[in-house]
Amino acid sequence: MRPLKTLCILLLITISLFANNTKKFTNMNPDPDSEPRYLDYYVPDENPPMMSDEKIQDVLAKVTALPSKIDYSFSRYMRPVFNQAGGSCGSASRICYMFGYEINNYRNVTGTSLINQYPSHFTWLLTGQNSSKEEMAIFNGIPSAFYYNGNTFSTKYGGQNVGWPDLTEAPDYGWMNGYNRWENALNNRLEKNAFINLTTPENLTVLKSWMYDHHGDTDFQEGGVAGAGVATSGMNIVSIPAGMVESGKSIVKSWGPQVDHGTTWSGYDDSVAYDFNNDGKITNDIDITGDGKVDMADWEQGALIMLNSWGDSWENNGTVYVPYRLLKINNMAAEFYYIRKNYTPKKIMKIKMDYNKRCDLKLRIGISTDTLASLPMKTMDCHHFNYAGNGEVPMLGKWADGKMHEEPMEFCFDLTDLMENMDVSHPYDFYLKAATKRFTTGIGTIYSVSVVDYAKSQTGDVVYTARHSNLPIQGGDIKYISVRMPGETMDIPENVLIAQSAMTVYFVDSEETTGEDGSAVNVIDGDQSTIWHTEWSDTTPTHPHEIQLRFDQSYWISGFEYLPRQNSENGRIGQFEIYLSVDASDWGEPVATGIWPNSTERQTVLFEPEMGNLIKLVALSEVNGNEWTSCAEINILQKNPTTTSMENPTITTVSEFRLDQNYPNPFNPATHISFYISRKASVKLEIYNLLGRKITTLTNKVYSPGKHTISWNASDLPSGIYFYQLTDHKQSITRKMVLQK
Repeated sequence: MRPLKTLCILLLITISLFANNTKKFTNMNPDPDSEPRYLDYYVPDENPPMMSDEKIQDVLAKVTALPSKIDYSFSRYMRPVFNQAGGSCGSASRICYMFGYEINNYRNVTGTSLINQYPSHFTWLLTGQNSSKEEMAIFNGIPSAFYYNGNTFSTKYGGQNVGWPDLTEAPDYGWMNGYNRWENALNNRLEKNAFINLTTPENLTVLKSWMYDHHGDTDFQEGGVAGAGVATSGMNIVSIPAGMVESGKSIVKSWGPQVDHGTTWSGYDDSVAYDFNNDGKITNDIDITGDGKVDMADWEQGALIMLNSWGDSWENNGTVYVPYRLLKINNMAAEFYYIRKNYTPKKIMKIKMDYNKRCDLKLRIGISTDTLASLPMKTMDCHHFNYAGNGEVPMLGKWADGKMHEEPMEFCFDLTDLMENMDVSHPYDFYLKAATKRFTTGIGTIYSVSVVDYAKSQTGDVVYTARHSNLPIQGGDIKYISVRMPGETMDIPENVLIAQSAMTVYFVDSEETTGEDGSAVNVIDGDQSTIWHTEWSDTTPTHPHEIQLRFDQSYWISGFEYLPRQNSENGRIGQFEIYLSVDASDWGEPVATGIWPNSTERQTVLFEPEMGNLIKLVALSEVNGNEWTSCAEINILQKNPTTTSMENPTITTVSEFRLDQNYPNPFNPATHISFYISRKASVKLEIYNLLGRKITTLTNKVYSPGKHTISWNASDLPSGIYFYQLTDHKQSITRKMVLQK
């Protein structure tokens, strides 16, 4: 038996008797194999993605009646109760139990088969190494236990003897290898997660509604389960007295002082009760805490069912009842997993490479629709490969065979999400970016990069190969490897991204450059780990804050994407306004307003398209009421200028500007502009001066097919050169005119 860490020793000491019906433990986690069960120093997320108040109210409005008891602890979709390996309770509860149950429930397959079980150690071994288990489940997916060779640790890649994955204990654990294994993971994905506190009856009802029917989602066979964080160090477990519902079963009377363990809420029972104030009665309407009010902390009836990962010999065959009152007293919460339904990747990047110091390597994938560009327009971090892997060891590390594996690693990434809002109707490029730490002495080789196109062939035999192969990488390198793709003939998006390289920061009211790099240019650098942050070290200017971006030309702007700061809530924008302009002195009315949630998710705002070469984001508030503003990335959407309808444009002919020579007053000239349209369409006619400032809008309405002439009195303008611009949803045509008086 390995020596226990100090914390584990404290957890395994004898717990004193609390009452006549209190159970006595000489080992809190008795193990049938005489090995200790570890906690994994479970720490709740400091900035969890919370369910919005609007969503909570929407769920509550639809709740009618709920059953008094639900229990999925032993559902056919849940894997059998197991004993976690090492200190993997976070991934054991979220991946093994929650993720596995939810995806099996959706697919209607049993959780007893290895092909339908999901291992803890694929994510847990990377704990604290720049990618969370949720980020890996969203980006990489989770391989089944069959492909991982183990439903907790891997009998092929190791991890059995790891108690906690830090540098001293686990510097060399193994990584999964093989395209088919990583491809399997891509089909088993999480879409998102959300938290809700359980300190009010209303929020408890939201959890029960999830357990009943996934908040009305009929795609599942039965209701859902949720994640929990509990304080097991010092918890007091007692038996339910005789004569009461579920008498003899274990119930938690009190928790320890600090959350240290991840578990699963697998059901509830409104009938389970315990007489906490020993008055011989079970009540939910008496102030038993003595604080002068009656709330959940005073409830003696009702309990959640907690499914644990300490084996089926623990308490109620691996479960325990948790009274509702403890949810309030201990400020407890629930986490929901929303799995990605019926998903199959369309395009996959296949990579073969090695690197001898994996903790100094970061990978990112990208896409560009500008085939003349040398950098991607849009990128995504490759979670799992984010300066991860303890110790300066090869990528594959040490496997269960005890050998350090230095051979090349073969793996893959899903490219499908990168294509969202990108115009791929013409040739485009996918990218792999390999970055190494500046002063590392690591070396390696990218042997091959290719794209397998499953959208064209479900057998995966359509492969596009990178222009470069056998590319060396070493200390301080940043390598971009691109794969040219042919244009797609389907699913051409209505709105597409403008390249960030086509934008510059025109104005910002405040940026922090002393306490951190909070420069405004970070919002258009393609790196979500850098941020724009308003000043805070020397001074703290108040709201509103704004940033203006200028384009290299005028675009038909149709949307705005805001990526909040990823590593902290500080500065995340709450209330916002977005403006467009062709002249920074005239912004007009906002094209979009609203309130963004406190979330790490990308926020997309679409609006009625307008022509512009400047855009302004105004932050009116911060999610927590602070005066800062921060932003990781900004992307701008335009109406797709490349569509099949461009071959038959709406505006077919535009006449040259002509000046009416028959006006009676030489200082009252009349102008006439004629155009033809091939079909009914909305047409806007605008006049600009030589500097690009809009003078006026002559018309903006729907016209029928045919020729149209618009007359305009230009007596208020001096002589000079002007431009008029005709636009519709498909194109823009600009002509010069000379006005002489």
